[in-house]
Amino acid sequence: MTSIHELLITTTKAQLNVSGIFFFAWVIPYGIALLVLSVIYYKFLKRLPRTTVRLFVLSAFVYITGALLIEMPEGWVAENYGFYDPLFLILYTCEEFLEMLGLSIFIYALTSYKSFSLKIA
Repeated sequence: MTSIHELLITTTKAQLNVSGIFFFAWVIPYGIALLVLSVIYYKFLKRLPRTTVRLFVLSAFVYITGALLIEMPEGWVAENYGFYDPLFLILYTCEEFLEMLGLSIFIYALTSYKSFSLKIA
């Protein structure tokens, strides 16, 4: 997975000649993929219980905030000040925290849904 991530950074940077907030250029193809998957999974989400949908959406929002929205200014800081700048390290920590929190909320949503569906059956 890491090699795909790195390949996307190198390829996207070379093709689009991006920098700044797109220093980590993988955010562009992943952002597009996110939009496509959101449309594809819309019908799936509509069929789930409202509480589960809310938790899924919350978990996605928290995770994406870390993975995309925090990583973009993090790239700008890395490009301009380096990877050991205190601001970069703070942003990096926030990014990782939000990603882990998003995954934790998603796991909670899955286990809650499973518990709910077992009670019905």
